[in-house]
Amino acid sequence: MDEYDTEQDQSSLFQALASFVFLLKSIAGLWLNEVRFDLPAAARDTQHINHISAAIEGENISFTGRIDPSLFIAGEYVSGFEGYIGVKRLVETYAWDQKRRAPDILKWQESPDRIAANDGLIRQFEYKKLTPMSYQLDELTVSGEDIHFGNLMTTIAPQQLQWTRSDTQVAIEGDYFYFSKSGGSLTNPQFGDQRIRYIGLSADNTFTYFGRFEDGRGRADNRHRNFGLLNKFLRNDGVFHHFVIGDRARAIQTLARDHEQTKTILRWGGTALVCASIYAMLYYALSMFLFIPIVGWVIGFGTFIAGIVIGVPLSLCVIALGYLAANPALLAGILVAIALGYRTLRTRDRATRRNAKAEVKQAFVHELQGHSLAELEFIAFAKANAENGTVAPASRVHLFELGESKGWSIQRIDQLIAEALAEPSSMSAIEQLKQLIKLALADGKLSTIEVKMIKSTAQRAGLSDKQIRDLIKGALAS
Repeated sequence: MDEYDTEQDQSSLFQALASFVFLLKSIAGLWLNEVRFDLPAAARDTQHINHISAAIEGENISFTGRIDPSLFIAGEYVSGFEGYIGVKRLVETYAWDQKRRAPDILKWQESPDRIAANDGLIRQFEYKKLTPMSYQLDELTVSGEDIHFGNLMTTIAPQQLQWTRSDTQVAIEGDYFYFSKSGGSLTNPQFGDQRIRYIGLSADNTFTYFGRFEDGRGRADNRHRNFGLLNKFLRNDGVFHHFVIGDRARAIQTLARDHEQTKTILRWGGTALVCASIYAMLYYALSMFLFIPIVGWVIGFGTFIAGIVIGVPLSLCVIALGYLAANPALLAGILVAIALGYRTLRTRDRATRRNAKAEVKQAFVHELQGHSLAELEFIAFAKANAENGTVAPASRVHLFELGESKGWSIQRIDQLIAEALAEPSSMSAIEQLKQLIKLALADGKLSTIEVKMIKSTAQRAGLSDKQIRDLIKGALAS
């Protein structure tokens, strides 16, 4: 039993760590989606030419024209494709799919899981993108290497094609060429069966080409090329070498629409994965408590809520930061606005302090003779806290804190306290408090020590916290 529990704990720990790694990948995916290569912007920045003589070597261009509708692409397993500028061979294999919380199931998969149940699986056919060596778009020759298409491809009926691979026998079922070693069919597939479907983009259209003009032809611009499985999954290879149906304006609209749709879908999907990863990480980390009645249910529900509460704000932060990183002009504008706002507030604050000091000096012009505003404030605090010719010990501590914050010596503090006690104030407690607040605000702000002194003085006068706040607000407004 102990050995079983140990294995369970190790498995849960592994699952929690795996979830954490997946969380990092999901966050990275959200970031890469925001800073992805801006294909529509690159297309808009191209030099549109009507004749190749106007093209500049090494510059990105756009050129609109037509491709010979009889263009032929070799088929490899089939006789070939006429009238298509590009074809993809899509292959799915019927194999075991591993589930974490459910039994493994057989299903159609483009890339079967590498698990023990799939040992011995032989895949006769693989995915492939089929293109010619080059294209002739009116007078412009375009390289077929790394070519991309900005429009969706449509299914090519297998009845239009002739299977030419003699060492394998396939049947035509629906839109597929069906390959089976054990008598399976589309309605009754068997382990290891494969179904092949071809999709293509018709050449019978007006196309706009976007890419780099080099060596007298259109070639791929790889200056922003991205590598890695994550970028591949995000359809973000950064290659600029595209055929898009329509004139330049329509083609750019197509690219922009696809770009925004892709980003939006991946934002939602990435956010969902971040939430799911956090949920799984917390769930497996606390899995040892799941079998406790009630507690297990609370943990299961709580981790689900935590996944959403933590995952959504985290995803939004990553998306926002990535968006700003991808739009430096916007980021610069925000930083400039913040800087200007800060400068304006600083200027206004300094002006407020100057005005406040001038008003206080004018109001206490007679009392200021021989004293600074800071000293006058200190004396006023001492008078307000004096009782029977002396200052209470607690108030004396506050006064010394205030004096030391001004940089005065102990002798100077004692001298000012003595001056305050020599001439007691004839004003009421409320009037004294109002005077204190005005003097404290002479520099346009209240320090922590000043707030403490005002609160202590007000409490001695029997005022509540709300009344203290109202007095300070009134002083600030006046």
